[in-house]
Formats: sequence, structure tokens, C-alpha cells
Amino acid sequence: MQIGPERISRRGLTVLVISAAAFAGLGAHGYLTRTATPSGSLLPSNSPSVSGPSATATGPSPSPSRGPKLSSTPYAQFAYEIYPAPPSAATRQALAGFQVSVTPQGTSLELTVKAVGGGGTIRHSYPAADRIYFVESNLGDDTATQEFNFGDDGVVVTDSAGFIVG
Repeated sequence: MQIGPERISRRGLTVLVISAAAFAGLGAHGYLTRTATPSGSLLPSNSPSVSGPSATATGPSPSPSRGPKLSSTPYAQFAYEIYPAPPSAATRQALAGFQVSVTPQGTSLELTVKAVGGGGTIRHSYPAADRIYFVESNLGDDTATQEFNFGDDGVVVTDSAGFIVG
């Protein structure tokens, strides 16, 4: 195929199309979930974007849209399962500086994540069949008991097939 004066091989075109589709999918996912800051971000309560009563989200999730498989995303390697599996040693290390509880409530469950030492608290309900992951992309930036960088932490929820819901 030729675009302008340059010729693109079949392999190059394939990489270009896959990259464009991935970026479009991630962009659409980010756009569609931009109002779900409390469930996707663990900002401290004194952050300008999360303050006062709005720092806590409760109640059942709206009907979720299905995103890509978590395993196909760049942050999959930083996702640590916190439900339904019991936390592994690596998960406990990723959760340093946070108190996490998952409480089953019939056909749903309530996730509560609190940052130790002055951070915000999030609460959110999910269907009991979902899987919940904690994302910590830099394990070396925190101590064993305190979180110093909220920008690399978050929560990702997938359905039972591994697709991100939001």
C-alpha cells in the first residue's frame, strides 16, 4: 500500500491498524468512564478533584459497558487480584498504604479502599461475579505502611470472562 510518497508493507499496515484500534478503544474507555473517578483513582482526600462528600461513591454500579480484556492492556502486568482470590504476597505488597475490604452482599459486593495516613476512601458496589484488581505500577515508591504516590494506583474491575467493565 502506498500513502503519499512512502510505501507501507503489509506488516507495517497491520501494526498501524492494530495500534489505532487499541488507542481508539482505550480512548473510548477513558472517555466513557471519566466520571467514575472515585472507583478508578485513589486520590488523597485533600486533592482538588476529590474532596468532601464526593470522595465516597456508594450504591450499585450503572449497567456496565464492556471494554477490552484486562490481559490485553499495558497495565495488566501491574494488576493484582483482590477479589475473589485471597490476596497473594505480591498483592499485599501492592496494597501497602491502603486498607481494602470486600464485603459480599447477596448478588453484589461492596469494595472499600482507604488510603492510610490521610488519603481518601472509595466505596463502590459490583456484581458478585466480577473480579476486582488493584493496580500499582511502581512498587518501589511506597513504604510498607504508607502510600506516597497516588498517581500510580487504581482499581480495575472485570467480568468473569476478564473483560474490563466500567
